[in-house]
Amino acid sequence: MDARGPRDPALRGGRFPGRPRGGHHADARPRRGARRAIDGHRRLRADQGPVLTRIPLADRLYRRPVSQRTTWWEGLYATSDVEDLPWYTPDLDKDFERALTGHRLQGKRILDLGTGPATQAMNLAKRGFDVIGTDISSSAIKKAKAAAKAAGLTIEFRVDDILTSKLPAGFVDVIIDRGVFHVLPPEKRSVYVDTVLRILRPHGWLLLKCFSDKQPGTFGPYRISSKELRGYFAKKFEILSIADSTFQGTLKPNPKTLFATFRRS
Repeated sequence: MDARGPRDPALRGGRFPGRPRGGHHADARPRRGARRAIDGHRRLRADQGPVLTRIPLADRLYRRPVSQRTTWWEGLYATSDVEDLPWYTPDLDKDFERALTGHRLQGKRILDLGTGPATQAMNLAKRGFDVIGTDISSSAIKKAKAAAKAAGLTIEFRVDDILTSKLPAGFVDVIIDRGVFHVLPPEKRSVYVDTVLRILRPHGWLLLKCFSDKQPGTFGPYRISSKELRGYFAKKFEILSIADSTFQGTLKPNPKTLFATFRRS
């Protein structure tokens, strides 16, 4: 693995709309890796073997040492335009917007977990929330700070990994996640649950969007069923709702997801 992106051939190659053919230049690889990270319908090279079609990128990436995970995400954000990423949308996720409004959470201190392009954080700041954005990639945070400054917004950004988080206890009222939980392998998810429980203030809220088991394919994030999601959170959170939804981004059709609302006791 190097600054150009992952060496693993499962994370490279393939074509997708809006990208030129060929193009083995340095910045093409992370972008392809990013699109492959979500899209399960891209063709593998013949020499990669059929077994790779059954291994999600999340599985290959998040069982690596922390330093290697960080390097991959860092290479992606350092060499990609955020608008090209599969999870990019300029708008506030509609499910988050409805939940925040419906539960009257306006003005709360809110953490955008895995902020990436920072569009969710910026939209929340525009709506009057006290926003903190975190990401494992320092390049993502650097770009997020620049975007917020250009928009005249005051947002706190930090480099942080949810699996080794340095955020203090009782830090925020609300956490939103539209891309972190579903890239964690099953054995790491209890760490996530314990960490968000610690970071949230009493009676705090977790709004989570993850790929559904109804989404075809195996590449990209793990597919998670409603039953599984309940199993991870039921002992430590009040489960207010888990509903079918979709992931707004650059992929069409929008991937199938679950949107869950949890509350800390």
